Amino acid sequence: MNVQNVNEQHVKKEYWPMVFNSQIELLAWDKCVLSQLGLLSPNLMGNARVRLDKKNGRLFILNTQSGSDGEEEYYNVTLGHAPGCPFYELEKSQSPIHKDLLYNSTKSPNTKPVIKVGVSVVIQDRNDRILITRRSNQLRIFPGIWVNAGGHMEKGESFIDTGIREVLEETGIELDLSRDQLKVIGAFESGFPHHLDSNKLPTDHHMVVYLQIKLSKSSHEFHLKMDPKEVDFSTWIPLSFLYKVLHVVLPNYYNISYNYTNYIQTSQEENEELHIIYPPLYQGTKLDSNQLKNLFLMQKELISTGTIYIFKQLVIK
Repeated sequence: MNVQNVNEQHVKKEYWPMVFNSQIELLAWDKCVLSQLGLLSPNLMGNARVRLDKKNGRLFILNTQSGSDGEEEYYNVTLGHAPGCPFYELEKSQSPIHKDLLYNSTKSPNTKPVIKVGVSVVIQDRNDRILITRRSNQLRIFPGIWVNAGGHMEKGESFIDTGIREVLEETGIELDLSRDQLKVIGAFESGFPHHLDSNKLPTDHHMVVYLQIKLSKSSHEFHLKMDPKEVDFSTWIPLSFLYKVLHVVLPNYYNISYNYTNYIQTSQEENEELHIIYPPLYQGTKLDSNQLKNLFLMQKELISTGTIYIFKQLVIK
């Protein structure tokens, strides 16, 4: 995942694909995607359709109430964004500082920012443990945050292609699609930083497409090979413990209600220990399962909002 800040580049970098609406209009970098599609709602999400046009390098995102572009190969998804989306706040801002910064950021075609497209994969083993990775503290955006494996799309890739490549690069897991199936399960608008600064613009605007795969193997059958430039360490987290995390982290997010106690009581997961994997050259403090679980519950180890979003989507499906 080679993430760069286009605002800081002197040479134009081509990001692929570009993001369009049903009228084949490029979605604006400086405006909230949900706002542009008319999907804003109190629960911070709406129903949308996405389609990738690989031939022309276009990702189409449509409000389900709008017309199509004549093609039928769409994925129906729930599209969400974070509370306090920085691009929605920027869209509403009357600050002269923001207006000047926006003017300067778009006046040169070589530095004009774009919405970047990424793919993230929810990997679930046969025992319903889900793999999450802790982003390296050396990364420019979201350092030290827990996420699903994923990254930017590269030219000519499908969502599946990107998911397979990123999972292999970040974890060493080679997905076997002859036995296991990758499917599109949702999309998320991500902005960095999380909240709009009074004196700065957000630096990154992403549209993330989420995939899910249920593996036929147990987590203990995989030998993870993590890229230390990308990943500090990883853990397989049981669904029963994940429900506890969702109960305390952004509990009112999306107004999704569920009874995690009932799930825990009926879960077939007898061992709720986290399966933590450290790379061979890891130099930080190694935590045991109970220590890491407590840090998650105390929100001292943070899971990204997009990851929480997609986990809550899985809970209600």
